[in-house]
Amino acid sequence: MQGLIIDTAAHAWDESRGFTLAELEKPTLNEHEDPDDASSVIVRVKFAGVCGSDRGLWYRNAFKDQFLTALERDGKKQRVVGHEFVGEVVEVGSKVNSLYWDPDPKNVAKIEVGSLVSGDSHVTCGKCYQCRIGEANVCMNEAILGITIDGIFAEYVKLP
Repeated sequence: MQGLIIDTAAHAWDESRGFTLAELEKPTLNEHEDPDDASSVIVRVKFAGVCGSDRGLWYRNAFKDQFLTALERDGKKQRVVGHEFVGEVVEVGSKVNSLYWDPDPKNVAKIEVGSLVSGDSHVTCGKCYQCRIGEANVCMNEAILGITIDGIFAEYVKLP
């Protein structure tokens, strides 16, 4: 599979611009190796948008500290960029549908293979104090697609 990345091993942050088209491993779900995969999905990206955040990454004038700190935390040298998308679910973790609900019993939310989805660039944990009291906008464990975790400028993406 191909994707657009920033590769800090090949080019220092302050000495580079743009993204690199690279061959990447297609993401998979393996709940035995990674229990978090039970609450994740694999999405085939159908459409992607480019916004000001991507422009900031392209020119390396935004998100430097967040981007590099997350790579160091993850022990990685590259990150798939991008965060605005529409895609089709191709694989679903076993706990995904138990995590999402709608208070209106007439609206049964279900994520399944073939579901057309979009998502928020800010991935919240649902476990910290802020998330538990309904203030996920200030989640203490927030991740940002394409900046602090791999994004969607690829053929497939694993999303929590």
